[in-house]
Amino acid sequence: MIIAMLAACLALPAYPVTIGEGNELNRRPLDFYYKNSLNETLYYPDEIGFTGMINAISLHCSFVTDLPGMPVKIWMGSTILPDLSGGWIPSTQLVPVFDGVVDFPSGEHEIFIPLQNHFEYQGQNLVVMFNRPMDTSYYSSSNRFFGQTGTIPRALNIYHDRTLFDPANPPATTASASFAQTTFHMTITEVSPDPTLIYPQSVNFGTVFLNTTQYRQIWVSNTGEGSLALNSISLEGSPCFSLQDLPDLPQSLSLWEWLSFQVNYNPTSYGDHSATISILDDTGRALHSIPISGCAPDLEVAYPNGGETWLSGTTETIRWPSFPTEVDIFLSYDAGTNWTALATTDGLSGFYNMTVPALNSSQFKVKLVSTSLPDDYYDESDGTFTISTNPTLPRVIMTHPSNPNLHFEVGEPLNITWTRSNLTSVSLDLSTDDGLSWQEIVSGLDADSYPWTVPYTPGLNFRIRVRSVTNPAVADFSDNAFSISRIQLLSPLGGELLTSDYSNGYTIPITWIAPGMATVNCEYSPDGGTSWISIGSFVAGSGMSNWYLPGVPSDNYLVRISNAANPSINSVSGTFNLRNPLRITHPQVGGFATNGSLINIRWINQDVAPGTSVWWEYSLDNSSWTRINANANPVDS
Repeated sequence: MIIAMLAACLALPAYPVTIGEGNELNRRPLDFYYKNSLNETLYYPDEIGFTGMINAISLHCSFVTDLPGMPVKIWMGSTILPDLSGGWIPSTQLVPVFDGVVDFPSGEHEIFIPLQNHFEYQGQNLVVMFNRPMDTSYYSSSNRFFGQTGTIPRALNIYHDRTLFDPANPPATTASASFAQTTFHMTITEVSPDPTLIYPQSVNFGTVFLNTTQYRQIWVSNTGEGSLALNSISLEGSPCFSLQDLPDLPQSLSLWEWLSFQVNYNPTSYGDHSATISILDDTGRALHSIPISGCAPDLEVAYPNGGETWLSGTTETIRWPSFPTEVDIFLSYDAGTNWTALATTDGLSGFYNMTVPALNSSQFKVKLVSTSLPDDYYDESDGTFTISTNPTLPRVIMTHPSNPNLHFEVGEPLNITWTRSNLTSVSLDLSTDDGLSWQEIVSGLDADSYPWTVPYTPGLNFRIRVRSVTNPAVADFSDNAFSISRIQLLSPLGGELLTSDYSNGYTIPITWIAPGMATVNCEYSPDGGTSWISIGSFVAGSGMSNWYLPGVPSDNYLVRISNAANPSINSVSGTFNLRNPLRITHPQVGGFATNGSLINIRWINQDVAPGTSVWWEYSLDNSSWTRINANANPVDS
């Protein structure tokens, strides 16, 4: 048995590599609010920085209760998969590195877990699986780990109080970008002819706002034979970067010894910035260069920016370069003297679609303002633009699909309609990204409608555009985005025989695929579809829900999955049977027995043919079962 809870370093020289910012709290990779959990996460070579032997792993926790001696299992492995959107990598394809107990004290701690089997990391994507085996108790939901949410679906996570998860065959679930902040303690396994190890080898600060400061730590280590002396560390490039906490140089490093310093990014002007850190050793073996980059974003109106003409009743798109805060959008009717609020929207999207009002003026402007940054983060159109209701101008107006909350099914016939004046031939285009880009459906139509079959491209942000063939600037598109979806029930399909009892305590998984929708409704019918009872609403992409079987036997059960936004888009199972064969009345939950004592097993026959014989079994771990009776007993005995 291994018990581990320390915030220390290995006795062997080791490099702690911490991955993740730890700017949020979550119940990953171990969920103590449920009795059983399973978590798997990918870590990438550019995050780890070098190859070597992983000797230990640390988790960073904030617990409200003391949890000593908690069973934990860990596996590690390598993969070429870029993420876990395709599902679990089972434990049978990984290496077991820890199977023991760990202490989790209350408060904020780094939990140090020395691995029983060290894992040799050779530079691919690292896979780490954590398992909290089925426990008899669950604890506070506030026992959490520091973590973060990125953009890559790199993690899988499941938890339950009744379902025992098998790491070798985990149930399907949806990948997430949320994972625990994790520290790997590693030793270098190769001796390099150039003993200078730099980590990280490049730094990209990403987006940093004007006059704010971000920093990164740089480590320099000796991984070769003999000593290493560093002569100089210098920085060239943008003055927005600076070095801090530099060591006294020259300085010698013995084998495995390391030093660190800090690079700061404090942008004082908008735009992209770059610099280079140079590290020179005493032998001249190499001048090590670390490229540094960052960007200070500016909020800027790209369209309309002056000189444009918009026709009332059409839909136009206000555009700006992607900006990392929400923005308020304003419209001026008098060249910027007064402003009217239009909307607040996500600045990262870089666009906002608006219906042009029925007004006539050449003095319009648009203004963008950050909702959370200082007043200097705003911009307005450089010049004025025109909105016109002039009936003599060529005009086309999309009429369907254009209303809000439209949801269509793959393969559904859809009649696209529009109105036009002072033009003849038009083209139709389809956008799958809310109007950012377009692909042509058909061209050269001298009509006001077009029969279209909804394509097999499920998604949430479709629009259709109608435009003049001779003057593409005369155009209009759907006032609102619509969705295209498809749903398919995977299980149960019909014909199954399910068993339960009258306690409503048995579950089976209902599984589906539902691209192009946000939420699904799950229902069952006990009478072949005459009536329907709600099981619940679920995230469509989760693909699974555990259904607590009802206690009413029937030969005509159905399950139905439907699009919550449009229930007519649905998938229904065939009929299946539900039987409640036996109900155990003794022993029940909460009882106890002494070693060698005699226990009477009592039951009620609810749905088993008289004369049928049954076996009785017991389990000590809710997983494996041992037969009690040497000979099968009649169910009515």
